[in-house]
Amino acid sequence: MLTTIILFEVDRSRRQHTELLRQAEVLNVAKMAYDSEINDLQINGVSVKIVKSETTIKIYDNQKEVLKLEFK
Repeated sequence: MLTTIILFEVDRSRRQHTELLRQAEVLNVAKMAYDSEINDLQINGVSVKIVKSETTIKIYDNQKEVLKLEFK
């Protein structure tokens, strides 16, 4: 029973760590795209789209908004 609980928690921790690494990769690709003034960039299996307006910058990962910056 204890072994099952430990293995479950190790697996959960590994999946959580993998998701955090993916999120970091998305933000790294978004930074590269922004710095290069590219609106669409796909690298290492990560596809990022940047939409800019006068008051906002939105970053999308496969059509899912991951970050929105608003300026005043």
